[in-house]
Amino acid sequence: MKKSTIENQYKQDELYHRITGAMSASGMNIDSLTREDFSLVNEFHVMGNLDTSVLAEAIKLNSGTAEPIN
Repeated sequence: MKKSTIENQYKQDELYHRITGAMSASGMNIDSLTREDFSLVNEFHVMGNLDTSVLAEAIKLNSGTAEPIN
């Protein structure tokens, strides 16, 4: 995948709000998500749950984070 394709995927307008809106619409409580809530899509990461934990720690994501960190 070309870098420009990846950038285009993640630079979509309101992407964060579209994702959290879809999560809410599917019945997820976005104020109390768990790692298990992402188990169906977590397989896209090479290392699964471990990768998610490492990435969350790297960006200092915690349970109180409500907005994306820039």
